[in-house]
Amino acid sequence: REDKPDIVLMDIQMPVMNGMQAAQIIFPELDIPVVMLTAYSDDTYLQNCVAAGVFGFLLKPASSEQLSAGITVAWERFLDHVEQRSQIVDLKQRLDDRRLIEQAKWIIVKRKEISEPDAMKLLQKQSRSSRKTIAAVARAVIDSDGLL
Repeated sequence: REDKPDIVLMDIQMPVMNGMQAAQIIFPELDIPVVMLTAYSDDTYLQNCVAAGVFGFLLKPASSEQLSAGITVAWERFLDHVEQRSQIVDLKQRLDDRRLIEQAKWIIVKRKEISEPDAMKLLQKQSRSSRKTIAAVARAVIDSDGLL
């Protein structure tokens, strides 16, 4: 845990704990992709590796070319996973912002008795003049509504 590697290559059979148990700790806790190198190829081992979050599975004996290819594929899969996770976080934030803006817009519609498009223009204008995001302005509108 002190030296965080970029990727872990390990066997299913290890002395202290098996590779599947280790993979279930390594990936979720340390965010490091795991490639399993093993002599076992039955479906149970493969399914357990998938369930453990393993990014690659190589059979022994593996040549240096096979190791290189397997590690490269696992690394690329991991990078895709990281990108997707980042996109999910971004989309959730955008959805939360959109909800705030909608809520603030309807508070303005009720308070000022104006149309929805005019309320949106008002939020946009306040955002520009205060140099804040529309979501930040919307949050302020919602917070001030709770004080009324």
